[in-house]
Amino acid sequence: MIKRKEEVLGILWGVTCWHREKPRNVIFGSTVGNLVLTENRLMFLSTGEKDLSGGVATDVMYVDVDAPDVDALGEEALKNKHSVEIPLDRLDSIKLKRRLMGLSNWLSVKYRDENGTVRYLAIVHNQKLPQEFVDEVLKTKERYMRAKGE
Repeated sequence: MIKRKEEVLGILWGVTCWHREKPRNVIFGSTVGNLVLTENRLMFLSTGEKDLSGGVATDVMYVDVDAPDVDALGEEALKNKHSVEIPLDRLDSIKLKRRLMGLSNWLSVKYRDENGTVRYLAIVHNQKLPQEFVDEVLKTKERYMRAKGE
């Protein structure tokens, strides 16, 4: 059987991710990569490197001056340490959460792994994360669940 290539519906480039419920105020312990939405899944494609660049996530914004390069990350990056593949039927929630006075935000992702264990991703970027990406993830999940139910 030939597997059809999935269409990429959205990408957040160069995000910093913690595998925990909330982001930390320092970058140590985070990884850098791209958050990719396809028709069937949400993926965090990690560089495989810890972000040790000394960036700081403040209440106002995230600043990172020397993060690893994410331009060449493709689906093969799923093999990298800290990468995550979330089938949309295991995505429990995705929400933008506000920081100080709404000047900055972060993305909260709650999902279940293949064993049913609840997991989290906390994602920040050096720019405000777009609500449109979250809306597209929710619409895509709804279409996916409808198609899966048929």
